[in-house]
Amino acid sequence: MWQHCALTIRYNVAFSIFYRFNCKIFSANLQHTKQFYSYTHFPVFALEYKPLNAIQLKDESMFPDRLRNLHEFKVPYIIGGSIPRIITYEYNGERILGGSVGHFFVTFAAKHNFKIYEPPNMKSTPSQQLVQAVRNNTAEISIGLAYPNIPLDGFSYPYEQVNWCVWSPVEADIPNYDFFWIVFEGMTFALALGVIMLISVVLSCALWQHGKKPDLLRFFIHEACLRGVLGQSFRELSRAPFVIRFIYLQICILGILLTTSYNAYFATYWTSAPKVAPLRNIDDILYSNKKIFVFAPEYIELIARAADLRKYIPMFYVEKDYKTFLSTRDNFNTKYLYMVPTTNWRIYNEQQKVFTTPLFRLRTDMCFYNNVPMCFPIHSNSIFSQILRDMILYTAQAGLTEYWRRSGFLELLKAGRMSLKDLSRRNEFRAMAVEDMKYIWMGYGIACAIMITVFLAELCYFRRKHAMAFFVEKIWRRICGKTKL
Repeated sequence: MWQHCALTIRYNVAFSIFYRFNCKIFSANLQHTKQFYSYTHFPVFALEYKPLNAIQLKDESMFPDRLRNLHEFKVPYIIGGSIPRIITYEYNGERILGGSVGHFFVTFAAKHNFKIYEPPNMKSTPSQQLVQAVRNNTAEISIGLAYPNIPLDGFSYPYEQVNWCVWSPVEADIPNYDFFWIVFEGMTFALALGVIMLISVVLSCALWQHGKKPDLLRFFIHEACLRGVLGQSFRELSRAPFVIRFIYLQICILGILLTTSYNAYFATYWTSAPKVAPLRNIDDILYSNKKIFVFAPEYIELIARAADLRKYIPMFYVEKDYKTFLSTRDNFNTKYLYMVPTTNWRIYNEQQKVFTTPLFRLRTDMCFYNNVPMCFPIHSNSIFSQILRDMILYTAQAGLTEYWRRSGFLELLKAGRMSLKDLSRRNEFRAMAVEDMKYIWMGYGIACAIMITVFLAELCYFRRKHAMAFFVEKIWRRICGKTKL
């Protein structure tokens, strides 16, 4: 913190005091010299020798605000983070520092008349490494946001507040082979089976009343009723009474209704397939076959700040390479789920508007953190902390911060960092494949296996006496040598 002071000391005072204080030094013979010593630190440190008069004593320039104009002072910086906060690109042979954070610092430097420069061999780093670079004096200030410590020692006033939520793929269509059985799934199948059994019981009672007593199995599921409902022909009772003929008519009508309903539902599912069940909460992600693709430093930050989240460790897929992480996430790889702040979701949402169908959606009901402050790493006693805080408040009040965030998508297109290519799945017509009949073939195979098993069981049952006699006679011949028992 810069302080105003007026010291009456001799000329041999240590000049190191000038670096921290906005001071004026008066000599012992002030009444004769009427002069004082001051200094300027920007752009380079220099001692000033000025006359003192009555006008200057009433003027604020006696203790000027040195940080209002830094006279093109060079401030080393380190840049880090990812889009859309930081967007660097070449335009007309000039390097542009864009993004919401980049535009902020360009405006900040223009307002206070200083220059930011990047030290040699300084590369863009993830936001988690920005703090270390500032702490070891590699850079004076960080053009990049990081998660602060509480209290905010070594960090600026929060530049933005974000929610860290799950970014999940849109629910996929169910496989085509599921269409055959989900039409009559659950209560629909139970209702249809119940109606068939009811009509079978009524038909069996009517036939029994007219001297045609059915067996026990046909009493509940009559062959004529089952065949009629499936649209097959069945044998009717000759010269049947009116009641039985009316029951036959009901069977035919029920078969038409069920067949029509099945075909209508099946055609609807084929043209507009239903979706798989969505993930309702974080526990559903834990017990599903999906993983959350996360960058290693962010994963460590997440687990370190919330001990109760350690039970969800198995659902994370940790990637150590930063470029691989960005490439996988920014290419909308639907194999994984992701954790994204709300600022990134604004860009992804705009990009998905050119897709035929959106691939991802933000799950605001599954957020690990809400209202997370994002700050600039600076030195704990940095002389820029006060003017940096004021600049953050000024730009937010003027609406510039929100404007820069909304302009991020267009700026990414201008920088060539994003394309308008449609990455969504295309719903193209295709003929039914063998795989689509998966459950049909499985049911047919199971039915054939049951049929063969029953046939062999019946064959063994009805020929058991002959087979037993054959084996006994063969054993008797070997023991006794006789041809007959």
